[in-house]
Formats: sequence, C-alpha cells, structure tokens
Amino acid sequence: MRTAPLLLLLGLTGCPWIGAEEWASVEDADGDGVRGDRFGGPDCRDDDSSIQYCDFDEDGFLSIEVGGDDCDDHDAALNPQTVWHPDVVGDRFAPLYGAIT
Repeated sequence: MRTAPLLLLLGLTGCPWIGAEEWASVEDADGDGVRGDRFGGPDCRDDDSSIQYCDFDEDGFLSIEVGGDDCDDHDAALNPQTVWHPDVVGDRFAPLYGAIT
C-alpha cells in the first residue's frame, strides 16, 4: 500500500530526468530541424535528414500543410491537376464538358 502514493507522485511529475535538449533529439531523430510525424511534425522519414516532407499518396504533389498544393495528400486522385466538372443541375453528376481545372 505504501508504493501507491509513490507511484502516483512519479506519474504526476512526468520524466524529470529528460531535459529539453534530450527530448528535442527524440522528436527530431535525424537532426534536420523538422519534428517527426510521430510527434505531430511533418517529417515522415525521421531516419533520413535529406527527406523532411513526404508525398503520402505518391502523386508528385506535397500537402498544403508543408507548403505544397495538394489539398488531400492521402488520395492520389485528388491533386492540383485533377480536372473538375461543374454540376450545374445539382444531381451530383457532371457533364463531360465545361471542365474546371
């Protein structure tokens, strides 16, 4: 029973023996200055410092979150070169003319 308060105290204080510098090296394992995606950063290849941002759907366009122009980087069919057709009558189907790029 005496160990319960001690464990609670340790759980509430976190990890006092890990400083900010050590934690930064965990968040950015390759040291390129871009935080890894496991820690909310955009670096999906945190083991290679030459790659900071990835093209998740491999369509050749980076996501808008990292300065690219791909509005949905998890769907290769949706990219800046996707041809859109207006649905002028509202039936959720578009004619094959009048494309919007």
